[in-house]
Amino acid sequence: MKTKMFASIALLGLSIGTAQAVTLNYTDTHTFDGEVDFFYFDNNSSGNVSLWVDTLQDGFDSNGALFKLNAASGKYDFVRDVGNADDERDTNGLNQTGKNIFDVAIKNGYIKGDSEALGVSDTGGSYNLDAGSYLFTVAGFDFTPNASIYGGTVEDGFVDFNVEFFGGTNPDRQWSTWAFNTAGAPSPYEVYIEGDVSAVPVPAAVWLFATAIAGLGAVGRSRKQG
Repeated sequence: MKTKMFASIALLGLSIGTAQAVTLNYTDTHTFDGEVDFFYFDNNSSGNVSLWVDTLQDGFDSNGALFKLNAASGKYDFVRDVGNADDERDTNGLNQTGKNIFDVAIKNGYIKGDSEALGVSDTGGSYNLDAGSYLFTVAGFDFTPNASIYGGTVEDGFVDFNVEFFGGTNPDRQWSTWAFNTAGAPSPYEVYIEGDVSAVPVPAAVWLFATAIAGLGAVGRSRKQG
């Protein structure tokens, strides 16, 4: 498994109100199973922060997680998983707009009025966060932080949920074999973080999780058994 870090940041806009609302934008591509991308930001005051992923074409159903810097340990503690952003559905359970709650177009096989099409909303949510420094991680499908399962920090690495609990990969949940993986071409996506937030420089310590997925799964299992 390889973890990449990105620091390309653009200020998209400001809105006037009781607090200054800023939208940070990060752009990247998802290129292989097990890829995890890191996006850092500061929440300048306690309050609501919205963050979401917009896939720019079919092919990337993302899985996110949020971590907060622990000033005492210098590590990023797990805060919460960030799942699929809710989308607006009618009484028949169909999304007729093709957009999620952030007004972002749904990719990943969305077909209007087709209950059989995947139509997965992009990862995202709005959360009431304390002030501090945060890390938003984006991975594919069921690739999950060990800290999400067992507690801990981002340094505990990531594992394929299916490997961890079902003993093997699920081809239907692997980016490389999924029906909408754009024939193996990189899947471009954007990350948006909105609130009283600011970008931070890339930290001096860059964590590269080079351990294989199987090894990380073994770490998780040893915790579970201990």
